Amino acid sequence: MANLQQLWLNDNPLREVPIEISQCHKLKELDLKNTFIITLPRELANLTSLLYLNLDNCPMKDSLKTVYDGGNMVTIHSDLRRKEDRKLYKEKVFDTLTEWIYPSQPKEEVFEKIEQLFAHLKDCNTEMLKKLQRNCQMLFPVKFADIDPETIRTRLFKLYEEGIAREDIAQIVLRLKSHFLDESLEVIVNLASDIFKRVKDQNTIDEFFRYKSHIFNAPLAELSARQLLANLDAYKAFKRQERIEMIAKLKESIDSLYADEKIKEEKLVEYTEGLVRELKRTSLIAEFSKQLRGYMPKYNELKHFNPAKIAAEFIAYVAQQQVAAAAQNGMSMRSQTKAVKMVKEGGLSGNPSNTMTFY
Repeated sequence: MANLQQLWLNDNPLREVPIEISQCHKLKELDLKNTFIITLPRELANLTSLLYLNLDNCPMKDSLKTVYDGGNMVTIHSDLRRKEDRKLYKEKVFDTLTEWIYPSQPKEEVFEKIEQLFAHLKDCNTEMLKKLQRNCQMLFPVKFADIDPETIRTRLFKLYEEGIAREDIAQIVLRLKSHFLDESLEVIVNLASDIFKRVKDQNTIDEFFRYKSHIFNAPLAELSARQLLANLDAYKAFKRQERIEMIAKLKESIDSLYADEKIKEEKLVEYTEGLVRELKRTSLIAEFSKQLRGYMPKYNELKHFNPAKIAAEFIAYVAQQQVAAAAQNGMSMRSQTKAVKMVKEGGLSGNPSNTMTFY
């Protein structure tokens, strides 16, 4: 049985899945279709190799049916794991309470209180239950008679949220320290705490570091989360205006190139918008404006104007220039490949605006 990989119990009057199946750690397929299975034992969480489970036409409980209808073995495993963990930590909390906190209390009374408590903790994940077990001394009252499941739940959630906050702040501290090695830890922790408190969007925090030379524009001790947000807004406004100006310059350059033919305004707009759409990044638009004479078609060929083809030829040229420059500077092949990738994705390496995907 230990080496069993496939088990077909389908089309029979089976009402319960034998718990012993949980010992078949190599089991990959379990077919229970057309049986009378209502629920699954939580011990099946130990079947980490299980890839296929068939419960079609079984009178499942609503909770199991919801998970099963999701059609995802990862979700089923997670649900079973959660139930198994609840059982495990219920036992651990019972042991802690009876051995260390209320040793003189009858065990059946302790068990009854734990049952009441866990009925209030149905939405708790494994990490929360782990914190409950590790912090029993802090979460439970001194007197057994004062145990209140709702009070313990409130304390547990507060403890868990504080732990999450500490972890998030620690991540920001690490990022700040990696960029600003000379700053004191106290200054970094204070700024990290302020960022955590006032900036809830992770993308915004990522942008702080992506454009750090423009955002962290003063000693960290003089900066706050509000100032960082203001700096980010100002930088984005500057880049938006820069892009508007670069697009206007591109249009002006196209108009100048065909000055003798006096192209209509709507056609100028069409050509400009087509190239902007293909070039994408402001840095490439600016560079193309300087060199468009070598890539734009002759006037009599404009009826076949193809911005995608023009942009592709220009980007290929810029990529070659980047590789040549990288090789001349003694950069590794990996760095050269990275430079080419940046250009093909629509930007010139070395320009901080290249990573701003919304411009």
